[in-house]
Amino acid sequence: MTIRKSIQAQASRLGLTAYAISQQCGNDRKGKRVVSIVHVQAYLNGDKDMTSERLDAIMKVLGLEVKVST
Repeated sequence: MTIRKSIQAQASRLGLTAYAISQQCGNDRKGKRVVSIVHVQAYLNGDKDMTSERLDAIMKVLGLEVKVST
């Protein structure tokens, strides 16, 4: 399963919308959203990719982590 699919599935399980995910990611030091609602929605729809910093924030909200297997 891809990271995107895992995020989509977990957001669905938790009943979180793009708006809720964006809100829970919070704001940066300048008061700007860490991840905008539009960006979350575009990522969930498969229309855009996202930086690792933004993915990290979203995954924390969803209680997900990346595990490396050897």
